[in-house]
Amino acid sequence: QPDTNSFHLPFGEMTIMLHDVEAILGIRVEGKRLCAVADADHADLLAELLAVDRAALYTEALGVWEHGGVKIASVLQRCLYPSARRTHDAQLSAYVFLLLGCTLFPDKSGGNKLRPRDIVEACDPNSVGKFSWGSATLAYLYRQLGFASWADAAGITGCLTLLQTWIYE
Repeated sequence: QPDTNSFHLPFGEMTIMLHDVEAILGIRVEGKRLCAVADADHADLLAELLAVDRAALYTEALGVWEHGGVKIASVLQRCLYPSARRTHDAQLSAYVFLLLGCTLFPDKSGGNKLRPRDIVEACDPNSVGKFSWGSATLAYLYRQLGFASWADAAGITGCLTLLQTWIYE
């Protein structure tokens, strides 16, 4: 039920609670809230995160940005093959961005891309531990389950590890 974020089962209603997220994933449920950044801010934050020029994000030769998302391969390349231009912090930030984007906030629409809207501001290695990742993960999963309940939906995304483990438990 997308309005109440609950599952209607033959024996009653059930929903994933915040304490379930903490118990299953072992991530923080207290801390600063994650805020979505405006699209205009994406490029600046992402360019800083990946240690590239803002204009270079949109060039086909660099191959970073495509149809509203960042190619996973380009982020992975920055993690595995550091250049002299990239600092250790930029490499670590790219890794955190990759980890969060592929596990807690995956987006299956349109291929192997990460959507930076919700997580790019939190990828600073010095501040990553200050955020409430559990509440952000649960809110994102609720949103994605709501989309998946639409009649024309063709798939489901979100932290499916959380969903599958919750169902099992």
